[in-house]
Amino acid sequence: MRIILIIAFLFALGCKSQVEKTGFTGATLVVDNLAKTKQWYKDNLNFEEVSTTGNEVLLRLVDFELRLNHSPTALRRDSVQLPVRYLQGYFKLGFATNDIEQLYSDLQGVDVRLMGEIFDDANLDRKSFIAFDPDGNRIQFFSSVLPDAEALVPFFVAVITSDLEKTVQLYSELLESPEIIENDLASRDIYIRLLHKPEMLIELIHTPSNSISAEVVPGHENLEVHGISQITFGVNRASRESLTAGGLLVETSNSGQFEDPNGNKFSTH
Repeated sequence: MRIILIIAFLFALGCKSQVEKTGFTGATLVVDNLAKTKQWYKDNLNFEEVSTTGNEVLLRLVDFELRLNHSPTALRRDSVQLPVRYLQGYFKLGFATNDIEQLYSDLQGVDVRLMGEIFDDANLDRKSFIAFDPDGNRIQFFSSVLPDAEALVPFFVAVITSDLEKTVQLYSELLESPEIIENDLASRDIYIRLLHKPEMLIELIHTPSNSISAEVVPGHENLEVHGISQITFGVNRASRESLTAGGLLVETSNSGQFEDPNGNKFSTH
């Protein structure tokens, strides 16, 4: 009987940790050169290679999985002539580090392209800087506020959204009541919400006069560009059912695959 009780307790504890887990657990990037991008993440961010199959490479950092997909029809984002400044969708990916100055120095020392220097983010009371991977993706780094954090942990994603209200609802439920910080630049028609927890940050950017969906870019039918094509969240079943019932996640024909209010690909487990 004692053994049965111990097993039941451990099972319940495991289920509880799954329910309480927040943050995102993976991302998929569409890349130009699999070998080059794979090596960049391995050399600079200490990702480990898990597998290579055809046009896909799977990398892992602790429990975070990064899938690199090569699509011969995809274009570099900066090569596409847009009538406005931004494409809607996932915009930046980011990590927290317990030694941001050392990381900046290390990347600078191997000639990784950087956007300026380390800066103080007054909204979050953190230091931050932005680097570019080989496909021009913005990878943003933040100083960690968690004393027992790993050297580098997944922490951040930014989304350019066409529907700010619904997107705030979706990610607020996923993050389980985060602090919501308004950082609007109304004079430039840019409206920003930062959804913040110590272990996760999501930046939602709504700029109706400066962004466009890839589906309606003039001269491009079914435009596909290099960049973040999908993110993955650990979501318990009850939350997933609530989100789909409320129309914040729309299930696709692929099992476990959804779209958010902006049509961005989104997977759960």
